[in-house]
Amino acid sequence: MRRFITLSLLSFCLLGASKDSPLHPYGMPASQEPKLKVLHYRAFDCGYLPRAKISLWVSYLYHHCAGLNRPRYQGKFMPDTFRLKKAEAAFPAVYESVPGFIRHQLDKGHLAPDAAIKVFGTEAQKETYFLTNIIPQFASTNRFIWASLEKKIRDWAGVKDTVWVTVGPVFYRNRDTIWLGTHQVPIPHACYCVVFRRPAELLAFVVPNDSIRRTGKHLPQFLVSVDSVEKLTGLDLFPVLAPAREKQTQPVKPKKMGRLCP
Repeated sequence: MRRFITLSLLSFCLLGASKDSPLHPYGMPASQEPKLKVLHYRAFDCGYLPRAKISLWVSYLYHHCAGLNRPRYQGKFMPDTFRLKKAEAAFPAVYESVPGFIRHQLDKGHLAPDAAIKVFGTEAQKETYFLTNIIPQFASTNRFIWASLEKKIRDWAGVKDTVWVTVGPVFYRNRDTIWLGTHQVPIPHACYCVVFRRPAELLAFVVPNDSIRRTGKHLPQFLVSVDSVEKLTGLDLFPVLAPAREKQTQPVKPKKMGRLCP
């Protein structure tokens, strides 16, 4: 299975994405937003909204293979002017325009993480540093509970399984939004993450993006249904998935959750 996925992803990288992309076994996320742009990278896809200069969803997969011990990429974050017009792209300077009261609290948070994508090669790893793959994330979230979730996802893959992941920002309608720059990049109120390993093993989380430091042990309290994530975001994350499955909050038995939810 893992060899098939690797070959399929390689073909996807060389030939471009299709409706049968290995990144979207339940279909590519759909949005009512007419100006959303789907951007294809070597090992992940983004649903990017130019007017907010942020991706509403990012999908990737992870499995153990060669490159697992490749070090973290040490380059800089960069605008994706290869796929976007200059006016549509986010630039690093915007991420430096942080309001003073939170200036030292924000990170450039990966959606498709370096640690997962690096198994597909250095060039794929570098692409995770395009700002299309980045959201403003509080360090207390990015470096603790969110980093723990990303690690647990990699652990959940074990040595033989493939894990599919769709992540993105959440904005609550009844809450004010803080922006970077001149209303250029919004700071999400929360982040969602939907993970599945097999058709019977599906988990969804909505984690607050704030200055409260939480760790992996807090993840179970943020378990939600896929349906609730879709209502929060306005996205149809898995068009082919049965609606009944999307309404289940915790479809996996605790024994099968393993290291994902301690």
